[in-house]
Amino acid sequence: AAATQGFVQLHETLDATAATTTDLSEQVLAMGRAYVRWAVTHPDYYLVMFGSELDKSESPEALIAGERTFDDLLDTIVRCQRAGLLPAGDARELAGPIWSLLHGVSMLAIGSDLVHVGIDEDPEMLIERALRKLLF
Repeated sequence: AAATQGFVQLHETLDATAATTTDLSEQVLAMGRAYVRWAVTHPDYYLVMFGSELDKSESPEALIAGERTFDDLLDTIVRCQRAGLLPAGDARELAGPIWSLLHGVSMLAIGSDLVHVGIDEDPEMLIERALRKLLF
């Protein structure tokens, strides 16, 4: 139930963030910052959502809520592809590296692992910089 609630909250956060601008490049960056911000400010939810203890195949509600949240990323990628900002093709091919980047920065920030190796950059700014280099 906690994982499902976390996915719902993250989806609502991403959806609200996407609605703040019509500039697709800025929307991608804002959603990336929002994803990391949400994860870092809700670490208990985030760790349950993606922890090894949760078998989503045994929790249909969490699986559906997680897929809905992943669809936020896919929808944004498709809109960027249609606008010519990202290369055409299977949106999942772009989603994999993007999500991995978002998730990795989130997990490293939650565990203070970035700070432990001397990376003091704010996680939101780190993700924005990385997304700019990866995508634009």
